[in-house]
Amino acid sequence: MRYLVKAQTRPAMRWLIFLGAVSLMALAGLTFPGPAASSTPYPGPPIQVVLAPLTDVDNLERVFVFNNATKSWYFFDPRPEFEKVNTFEGMLDGAIYWFKVRRDQSVTMNDKSRDLTCINEGTPQEDCGNQMVW
Repeated sequence: MRYLVKAQTRPAMRWLIFLGAVSLMALAGLTFPGPAASSTPYPGPPIQVVLAPLTDVDNLERVFVFNNATKSWYFFDPRPEFEKVNTFEGMLDGAIYWFKVRRDQSVTMNDKSRDLTCINEGTPQEDCGNQMVW
């Protein structure tokens, strides 16, 4: 009797695979399908304005959001080489976002005080991911 073994990847490995694929797309100048490619403009302020409290001090690495209806992940990376492959252009009230920052920071965004934190900063166990409801 033969057994099929299904390879399972850890969540961290899936993130690395996803980020690697997106990085290659950015370098190749390819676009990623998603809300940013839509012909309907986002109704709110541009994401660069909304996230300025983090990007102006070079603290934001990336923001992710999961669309439960489409089962798709979307992201925003403030680096210039990702401008054409970012897959969302604004924040939606009530949506849950995952922020990856470089260091602790208290900011006001969307008229709310927010505390973004890191633990084990500067070590291999560093974790600077933060979830927040917008």
